[in-house]
Amino acid sequence: MTVTPVHVEIGSGGTVVVRYGDLVWPLQADAAGMLGRALIAASVATLGAEPPEAGMRVMDAHLPVVAWKTGISNINMESVLMLEVRGGLWISFQLPPRTAQAVGESLSSVATTGGRPTGQLLS
Repeated sequence: MTVTPVHVEIGSGGTVVVRYGDLVWPLQADAAGMLGRALIAASVATLGAEPPEAGMRVMDAHLPVVAWKTGISNINMESVLMLEVRGGLWISFQLPPRTAQAVGESLSSVATTGGRPTGQLLS
């Protein structure tokens, strides 16, 4: 089986261009972000023990994290949080020091109290 590669490029005027074989699909940046989230969610959902039925519309999901790593960026020395989701995809987040500290404290609070940060109910 031949796999057709997918390429994503920065386009002109703040667009993102997806190239898949002969298909060239320019997207506005916000639409590209929504598509990226939906693609990751759909990929992870299909790898679950009970994949969704064909035709299910996918927009976003809470992704099951199976592993994580923290470290320092070799580019700018800021904190990096890497999360692995089902299927082997690693997603990396760069965090300035204050944000990294706040995220760690918030996760610790939720994990140890079984509660949620004030004012945040995520669905």
